[in-house]
Amino acid sequence: DEDDDEITAKNGESSGTPNGNPCNGIVQVTLDHPPEAVKLLLEYCYTNRVHSLGHEAFTKASRYADPKDVGFLAAKDSGPVSPFKKHSWPNGGLPDVSLHVALAGIALAEEAHMPRLSLMCEIAASQLVDPKNVIDVLSACQLQQQKTGNRLPLLRKAAILDCVMANGSVGVEKLYESTSFKTNLEEKSSLVIPSLLEGAVEVLPTNMKTKEFQKKKDNMSEENEALFRELDKCDNNERANERARWRSKATVDRRVEVAFGPDEISEPLPYLAFSSTVNSGRGPKRKGRSGSGDGDFYRGVIARRNIRRKITKKDGL
Repeated sequence: DEDDDEITAKNGESSGTPNGNPCNGIVQVTLDHPPEAVKLLLEYCYTNRVHSLGHEAFTKASRYADPKDVGFLAAKDSGPVSPFKKHSWPNGGLPDVSLHVALAGIALAEEAHMPRLSLMCEIAASQLVDPKNVIDVLSACQLQQQKTGNRLPLLRKAAILDCVMANGSVGVEKLYESTSFKTNLEEKSSLVIPSLLEGAVEVLPTNMKTKEFQKKKDNMSEENEALFRELDKCDNNERANERARWRSKATVDRRVEVAFGPDEISEPLPYLAFSSTVNSGRGPKRKGRSGSGDGDFYRGVIARRNIRRKITKKDGL
């Protein structure tokens, strides 16, 4: 009897069911993914769409017929059926899942060999990237590339453009000043740094001599010049206001009172008296030909005229 009890206990432990009572027809599967990601996979398998990933993920991951082959009306009616109208999607068409659920959905879809579901989760994740989770996104891109070869270019591009290079060098400095960013970068440096470099190479244009790139460059220079002119204008206004504030009589009296005492305010300030006599830096007015100088001028003209007349008479005689 004791031997039979030991055999029964061993069978119960091997079956994986509680109390050693095996249930026929039940298959237990251990998952390494969160239940939310499994829910996305099951919804996609049953309906061929996942509305919680948002409108953009549904539209960009769908395939439509070419209007040149089947016609415009037929191409419009082809493709998967949207669960909502264009302006009736919940949450304004944005994803209803978190970033970590979208990343887990990518890993599960890649493991299940479902590229369309992986693309939908990638598009949804690219809309959820922010400076707080950009390290997780870059490390997930590099890790997924090492596992399955999928570089997740849309997600990596969104992380580089929207977070790392959004505000140029100033944005990079502010991002590195964050304590969480610096800590996560040091912990995941083996994954983040290669992903960051590859993403920067993918974002930068290969040919910078095209007309389109030159046009963008000219527009950026014009915008920068306009911004600098606006900043200079604001700086000049602030300096003018500061000068007017420090030169006001109340300010001068207060500074004199602090420096020399309240009795000095009643006495006239020498530089104020000097400034009033100088006539604001302008010299004395130049005298015109009107006034006392006009008589002398006309008297000289008449004298010269009389002299010429006398000389003419003598020559005539």
